[in-house]
Amino acid sequence: MENINIKIMPGVPETETSPKFLQGMASAMGVSFFKYGAVNDAYPSKVNALESLLVRLNLYRIGGVVKGKKIEPGNRDYLIDIANFAMIEFMAPSRQQYSANDDKDSPGREFHQGTSDAENLTEYQKKQRGL
Repeated sequence: MENINIKIMPGVPETETSPKFLQGMASAMGVSFFKYGAVNDAYPSKVNALESLLVRLNLYRIGGVVKGKKIEPGNRDYLIDIANFAMIEFMAPSRQQYSANDDKDSPGREFHQGTSDAENLTEYQKKQRGL
């Protein structure tokens, strides 16, 4: 197996990525290659990566029925599928637009009640200063 070296920005702790998740993505893509064939043979002309992603997102969030089997919500294996379908959409886009988003174009993150981006940034800055 070929090793892929993923570099994190200097100063960012390794806790901000998951090698296990990234390996899971790569392993799942390998299985899919032998099961279904090459990405470029199916996407975007034959298979809709975005719809496939949304199906798995709903299965992860609320569960459902797949091939007559009840699926309980929370199966993290679907997160790997979701990431892979997002990667496939990036590799073989159904829409041809690409521009890098900076902060002003980002919708930000969705927080639990009582938390905001500003509060999170303030806490992070306090930790960085040792407060």
